[in-house]
Amino acid sequence: MENNLTIKGRENGQLNSNEVLKLTSLIYLKEALLAQRYEDCAELIRDAKGFGAEQVEISALLVEVFRGRKTDADSEAKQINEGRSRF
Repeated sequence: MENNLTIKGRENGQLNSNEVLKLTSLIYLKEALLAQRYEDCAELIRDAKGFGAEQVEISALLVEVFRGRKTDADSEAKQINEGRSRF
């Protein structure tokens, strides 16, 4: 799974310090989710909200991670099944 975040861009393409902190906190949240460190997620969500992340951004991140995880698991299962002999 790629480690990309989709954000609302600014016309000039530059971020202010608050936006950098918000994005950094969202990246930490995504990394925790991917590493299945769920005990860290509540605090990381609070931090992200504190830096200005909206609920819709956090929800989109959660959906992205869990859909990606499902897709990865489906691919792995398909590879395992293709390797089995059928009688």
